[in-house]
Amino acid sequence: MLKRAIIIICSCILVGYCSFAQNAMKINLNTSTLRESVIIGYSRTFNQVHEIEVGLRIHINSLIMPDDQESIYYRRMYASNFAQHFGLQLGYNWYFLPQLEHLQPFVFYELQSAYSTTRNHGYGWAYNVNDGTFIPLKEYLDYFGPFLWLQNTIGVGFKVDIWKSWYLYEKIGFNATEIIGNDEKLVPDPFQSFPWLVNEFGYMMMVGIGTDFNRFSSHRFPTKCGFEEKFLQTPCKSEKSCIFAPAKGYLARVVRDRSAKPGTAVRIRQVPHKAC
Repeated sequence: MLKRAIIIICSCILVGYCSFAQNAMKINLNTSTLRESVIIGYSRTFNQVHEIEVGLRIHINSLIMPDDQESIYYRRMYASNFAQHFGLQLGYNWYFLPQLEHLQPFVFYELQSAYSTTRNHGYGWAYNVNDGTFIPLKEYLDYFGPFLWLQNTIGVGFKVDIWKSWYLYEKIGFNATEIIGNDEKLVPDPFQSFPWLVNEFGYMMMVGIGTDFNRFSSHRFPTKCGFEEKFLQTPCKSEKSCIFAPAKGYLARVVRDRSAKPGTAVRIRQVPHKAC
């Protein structure tokens, strides 16, 4: 009974807290240690600075190898069936300059996971048993796995408004990827503590677009002048309730935000008085 009460109370607190969050949908194209993929995701932003992302990763197979350096894992992921095209993405973005209106830089952490095989193509030496000589540059093609891929990336990015609730965002960072699994065709690395765990280091670059559902919601002002969003400093003295009045020279409804903290910047919708 006590456990149920705790769960209900925590659920109510979570729902109440999330009711003040901003909701957004995103789609992006990225290239990384796991090769190229498209991610379709959803995000929530809390207090204008903390953004949580979750998405579906769709892997893009490519027959073109980035190099012929005999790498087994680095940028060699290749989905050998339909299910292996899909993975998960989780991320956190921290906006460290929330007072900026149209350009918002952030630092981020992102996890991409997948379960897929590798496709390895290259050229090697072959041994001629007839005369005991080596034949150079013999082409080979092989598949290994499947493996569990966990790519952890940290870096910087920015979000810039482009039209109404739509925005463009970019990310760039460095990552460490854990490849978990084993294949009988592969010889264990004697320098690895765990034969079933391999680490690869690389980079990630991402570009995408998103739309903020909360920015232009149905709670609009009854005017034909339009409206805009501005960052205002919270004048509240307590965290229980904050009431925001429009800035000087603007017309707006009074906005109440119970999630705001004293001294933080928040958005309120307000209409320029001169435009009316």
